[in-house]
Amino acid sequence: MRVCLLLPYKKLTGAALPFLVFAKELSFHADVVVLIKVGGKVERFCLEKGIKYRPFSPLNVFRAVSVSDYVFSVRSNDTLWAVLSALTSGKGKVFRMDFHDRRIFWDRFVERIGVESLGWIDDGVLGRARKSRKINLCVVSRLKPERDVGGFLEEICSSKVRFRLFVTGKGEELSSLKGRFSVKCGVVFISRRLRRFFDFLSAMDVLLYPKAGTDKSARSVLEAMINRVVVVSPDSHALRYVEHAKTGLAFGGAGPLSGLLLAPSLLCRMRCNAFKKAEKFFIQERIGKFLKMMEDENSPAHIQKKL
Repeated sequence: MRVCLLLPYKKLTGAALPFLVFAKELSFHADVVVLIKVGGKVERFCLEKGIKYRPFSPLNVFRAVSVSDYVFSVRSNDTLWAVLSALTSGKGKVFRMDFHDRRIFWDRFVERIGVESLGWIDDGVLGRARKSRKINLCVVSRLKPERDVGGFLEEICSSKVRFRLFVTGKGEELSSLKGRFSVKCGVVFISRRLRRFFDFLSAMDVLLYPKAGTDKSARSVLEAMINRVVVVSPDSHALRYVEHAKTGLAFGGAGPLSGLLLAPSLLCRMRCNAFKKAEKFFIQERIGKFLKMMEDENSPAHIQKKL
């Protein structure tokens, strides 16, 4: 089985990193080639991880699609190239990996795979954030009394750690919390919607997760972990992913938080473990579903149905 991935990026920003991780995992099961823009961090990543790649160009796209069974793209223009090449060559089923939940015209000719919860990792943002000696923390939550956001804030403000804490969200507790905590304490409230949320999230060291929302999905926990952010939470839904003292802190109160903030080496280890855990959920699970779909397509029953 041959698979082609269209990724005309040089930097490991946007969808590039999760897309490359997907390619690496898929290469254990298929003959995979990635079309990229050479001369950047994406090329270096491919060389380090042993991912087969070629320079991205219209001619190379047509050549790769014409010998591939499956084609993956991200951007709208790349999807168009893939569709035209597949129609011309008569080969290659096209998938569009949708990281931003945006529908495009070409979706009627391809199979769309929604992966908007994967987010992205902007290493430029990470680099600037890590130069500060202060620890960046954030709370992403509806500010309701039952979520006890104030308890987290009190614990952090009473610690001896230099920190910046960003509270994002609205709710009936917003005015009360603003009255109790201020910028002088290192607490910043952001009640507007963040357009580049994952850039903001990737610059954090710790996500304080008080309680899951009404959907009980705890999706933001995995979004944080894939961005190498340590999660601190007492919520039972978050604990499906958070392993205490390995990928984050799982507890019934805010006591152990100060100890974590005073141990930067522990934070570093937890960041790596969290990424691996989220990578398993996001990437390997999706590859498993994709391989299962291909098995079903190539099954005798499915082939007989086509005939």
